[in-house]
Amino acid sequence: RQFSIVTDERLFKDFAFVMEGNNEVDIDGRERAIDYLGTEDSFTFSWGFQTTFAGLRAGMPLVDKGNTNHLSIYRFHDHMPIRYNKSLRWHINWSYERMFTKRAGSRRSFYIFHRRSRTQSNQL
Repeated sequence: RQFSIVTDERLFKDFAFVMEGNNEVDIDGRERAIDYLGTEDSFTFSWGFQTTFAGLRAGMPLVDKGNTNHLSIYRFHDHMPIRYNKSLRWHINWSYERMFTKRAGSRRSFYIFHRRSRTQSNQL
């Protein structure tokens, strides 16, 4: 999976706290089948998004902080895939973070995937 952000939103400044939201994964309708403690932890590193690096399975090839912040991170799950039959829904839940508790709708869903059956794929 890959995650990229370009923003001038003040809460994303320096990517200091905003990325602490839990990553919650619903698989085939089962809520919270996987729950990562924080976004940076789910990408296999901690202490925020500070410097670029590239690894075989995870990396951060772009970190640019300023008036407009840019960030790109990746993690390959080739050795431990997240398997699903019908649907995979990925949430980043900021509702427990102090900065976001007063904002309505603090829970965001970023990725929604639906697997097509063979017959549906052949009809396209």
